[in-house]
Amino acid sequence: MSNSAFQSSIANLNVSLKISQDGSQVYAADGGATDAYAISLNPTLTAYTAGMSVSFKANTVNTAAASLNIDGLGAITIKKNHDATLADGDIEAGQVVTVVYDGVDFQMQSQLANATGGGGTGITWNDQVSATVTMAANNGYVVDNGAVLVTLTIPAAAALGDTFVIAGKSAGGWKVQANGGQTVNVGNSPTTVAGSVSSSNTYDCMTIVCITANTTFVSYALQGNLTVA
Repeated sequence: MSNSAFQSSIANLNVSLKISQDGSQVYAADGGATDAYAISLNPTLTAYTAGMSVSFKANTVNTAAASLNIDGLGAITIKKNHDATLADGDIEAGQVVTVVYDGVDFQMQSQLANATGGGGTGITWNDQVSATVTMAANNGYVVDNGAVLVTLTIPAAAALGDTFVIAGKSAGGWKVQANGGQTVNVGNSPTTVAGSVSSSNTYDCMTIVCITANTTFVSYALQGNLTVA
C-alpha cells in the first residue's frame, strides 16, 4: 500500500470512529412539528433499510398517530407494541426515542412516556369506592365498596386493544356491564348483547380486551366462578 493510500485509510478510520463516538450517524434532535418528527443524520441517510435503528430527541409531545422523517426520505409511521397506533402522550417533549424500521413502519423500542406503574405497564389503577363507573381504557379497578355491588360499564367507544382490569376486594362484588351492541366472550361463553359478567366471590378478578372496535371483547386472567348473562 502506498503512503498516500495508507494515510487516506487512516483518515477514513478516524472519521468512522468520530461518527461512532458522537452518535451522529444514529441520533439527532427532532426539528419537526407535532406528530411529524423529523431529523437529519450525519452522514445523510440515503435509504430506509429494514433492521436499521435510530434514536431521536422529540421536541414535542405526540397528540395522536405520529411519524418520523429522516433526511427528507419520507414520513414513516411510528408504531408501538409491534403494530399499534400511538396514543396521546406516548412520546413526550424531550424524550429520547429509539425506533427500528421493520420494512413498513418504525417500531418504537423505548418505554412509552405515559406508561404507569402500580402493577402493570400502561395500566392506571383506581380504588373504586362508588357503586357505578364507566370504565376508561387501559385502567384497572380495585372494587372496594364494602357490601354494595359495583357496576363497571364498558365505554360505548373502545379501540382495538383497549384493556380493562377488574380486581375484587369487597364483599359486595362487581358486575361488568356491556353497552348497547357489545358482547364479552368469557372462554366459550359470550354474554348476550348488552349483557354482563358478574363476580361470585370477594376476590374474583377479570381482564377484558377489545378485539373488534366498540363491539366485541374477550376475557383472560380470570379468577373465580363468574356469572355470564
